[in-house]
Amino acid sequence: MDSGTQAQRRTWWSTAGAVVVLAAGLIAILQGTPIWMADFAVYDAAGVAAREGRSLYDLSIDTAAFDNMQFTYPPFAALVFVPLALLGTSVAHALSVLVNCAALAGVLWLSRNVDGGRTTLRLWMLAVACLLTPVLASTTLGQLNVVLMLLILLDFSRLLPQRLQGIATGIALGIKLWPAIFVVFLFCIGRSAVGGRALAAGIVTIGLGFAFLPADSREYWLEGAFLDTNRVADLSDVQNQSLPGLIARASAGDIGFAAWLPLSIVVAVLGLAAATWAYRRREVLLSVTVVAFTALLASPVSWPHHAVWIVPALVWLFGARWRGVLLPRLIRIAAVAWFLVPTFVLAVPEAWRDEPLDLTQQLVVAATGYTVVTVLALAALPFWLPRLSGQDEGRKDQHGVEHQYEHDSR
Repeated sequence: MDSGTQAQRRTWWSTAGAVVVLAAGLIAILQGTPIWMADFAVYDAAGVAAREGRSLYDLSIDTAAFDNMQFTYPPFAALVFVPLALLGTSVAHALSVLVNCAALAGVLWLSRNVDGGRTTLRLWMLAVACLLTPVLASTTLGQLNVVLMLLILLDFSRLLPQRLQGIATGIALGIKLWPAIFVVFLFCIGRSAVGGRALAAGIVTIGLGFAFLPADSREYWLEGAFLDTNRVADLSDVQNQSLPGLIARASAGDIGFAAWLPLSIVVAVLGLAAATWAYRRREVLLSVTVVAFTALLASPVSWPHHAVWIVPALVWLFGARWRGVLLPRLIRIAAVAWFLVPTFVLAVPEAWRDEPLDLTQQLVVAATGYTVVTVLALAALPFWLPRLSGQDEGRKDQHGVEHQYEHDSR
């Protein structure tokens, strides 16, 4: 066995050990918090309902943190959750944290792979990533955000054979709807074969839902349950950090699709255009994170824990070669601090969720969340991206990926 293989094996074992230690530490610290596994309880209930043949969309789950939580995902997601119903509660919770930590390690590794290896990753980065507010909240709630991020990044890495690329994104689309924007993005950048496989895989997940849960599938896809944003939450909820959420709070009342859908479409188009531009400059990881944050902005509901895409964004930010020294360092420190310190939680009292907000309160909600920061960063993309230094230096691998993608699309 050569030294390279031994070093790689040591890296794998040390990463696996770090994942187990982090998971154990997080379980010990987080399981006493009020929101512990609140969303996981919905997944578990959906798995039980699917196994027992009960309606998914009549579920009402009360947790220690929230009352009357409903299942809002496609029927295929419930099929994925069926095995959870076979596990004991403590085991399932522990497995959720372990899977999230392992998926986060995979995200860091894939981000480096997508990025052409420009960033040297260390185990301490995994610990810091676990403590970023969106990631920590997602893990505490028992959410799937990090796992879906892993699936999508897998299709933009160089690890899968071309004939398999796109399938992981299609599976992610079968679990939640927002990854559909990545299917559109694949077509925008000319990877039509990969986009076609992603679309086909998504259709297969719908077919599986109709095969095993026909009544729920009819209700979700044919009777319009997937369009009912009220099943997710009130758009005006202060924790909804999407642009439709800002509009709903400014309107001080219930709003329909007509009030926010046109703006969401415009934002999605602009975001996809910016991501395509970044991709053409061979900034693949950046382009993927731009698409993800565009989805968060344009979606009807985006909770703070959905912003886990800050992890690959930071990988790109620390790996990018900038002209100058001071400004890049300040940007990196500010980005880490903004997502590490729970500014939104500290600035927005829980009582604001149940009362109309005045202008000052609305400004506080907007300025301390992730929406305004994201809008400013995306708007400034044409300004700061050309200021990278060494645009083509050390990009042979990434350039090779570009050639692969071009070949795949023909």
